[in-house]
Amino acid sequence: MDVITYSSFNYSLSKNINIIMGGTNSIMSKYDDFNYSIKEMLDLVQNVFKSKEDLSSMDTNDIYEELKKQIEEESKTKISVAFFGQPGAGKSSLMNKLAGEKLADAGIKPGMKVTKHVWGENDSIEFVDLPGFDGVPDEHVRDEYWENYDCESIDLFLCCFESKFNQADAEFFKRVMSENKGHIFVRTKADSIFDENMSLDELKKEIVTEQVTPLFGEKVKVIFTSIRTNEGLDELQNEIIQLLDETKQGKWFRNAKAFSKEFLESKKKACKVKTIRSAILSAGSGAIPIPVVGVPLDINIYNDLLKDIRISYGLTDSRLEQLYEKHQADQKFKDNIKQLIDYAGKGGSILLLKRYSNHVIIKQIAKSLPIILGSSSGFALTYFSGMKFVDENHEIAEQILKDEIPLKKNVYA
Repeated sequence: MDVITYSSFNYSLSKNINIIMGGTNSIMSKYDDFNYSIKEMLDLVQNVFKSKEDLSSMDTNDIYEELKKQIEEESKTKISVAFFGQPGAGKSSLMNKLAGEKLADAGIKPGMKVTKHVWGENDSIEFVDLPGFDGVPDEHVRDEYWENYDCESIDLFLCCFESKFNQADAEFFKRVMSENKGHIFVRTKADSIFDENMSLDELKKEIVTEQVTPLFGEKVKVIFTSIRTNEGLDELQNEIIQLLDETKQGKWFRNAKAFSKEFLESKKKACKVKTIRSAILSAGSGAIPIPVVGVPLDINIYNDLLKDIRISYGLTDSRLEQLYEKHQADQKFKDNIKQLIDYAGKGGSILLLKRYSNHVIIKQIAKSLPIILGSSSGFALTYFSGMKFVDENHEIAEQILKDEIPLKKNVYA
């Protein structure tokens, strides 16, 4: 049984990182993400064991199991966002836009039941379309609305409106605020705001001061959004991030659609954190040698990682095929798309592993890392090929964002 001290593990890993990095002229110095990712590993280990009273000696298998438990718990974390407002306020369209995929049919009038749309990795994000408060049949049922629709379990409420508030909506929004639940007031269909005698800024100010402030106070922030022009969607995404628990922010970045370069970069960072966590699991006790590459790793964990990365960037086969046809003049871009399509096909993960299995960096990492997480070569290959896969998906996503930039201009500017 291998027993190590916790402090010696951190020292050994840190020391070997320096060996791998080898100064500014080393091979690894070309890969800026490596140092960040290893720091994530150290932080992960510290977070797992910070509450343990006795860290004088730990069985290596115990350390792996503790890490595995924390990572699996994070993967099961749910995010629940409720959309509340009058029928026709654009809730369904807003859901689809934030998710980057069609979840709900716009224009369908909801009934008296909660409509839930699950999406994202492991179906761990749910958008909840709450029924209209003014449609509840009697006062007794309305009083029980909060409990009946399990509003306490919801992380965040998007209070959607596109006209003046009716009494029922105002009553519910005030309840959300009184419960200290995260909430955002969203004025939808901002592209339809127009008056030839007033500027757009004047009209927006009037909406806030005459419709919102008298009911909910001066501190309430209103985000104006448009599905057609993408106005306000990046601001809304960032506001959602600020109101989510820190443990859920990475999942939102990985899964929600990006409307700015900054959000896309945060998505990339979150995907790379997930990659190193998957590399830890993949190299653990379930690792077996993979044919062709001959490196022990858990191929199921690796396949799930690749699938989740593609989900994060919204790169389905049909989306990639559309991009391939659109960018006929850019051969390099087309080659990158074709490569991602191949990786998504049968045996695609083996193709990706084979591509990097003999890379000198893989061998350098495997040689220098302490054998604590199982197969050091399995960790190295999962880590490095996963990081490159994130980069390749990110490059495609950057082009998609560039294609969409003209849509972000304000039509009234």
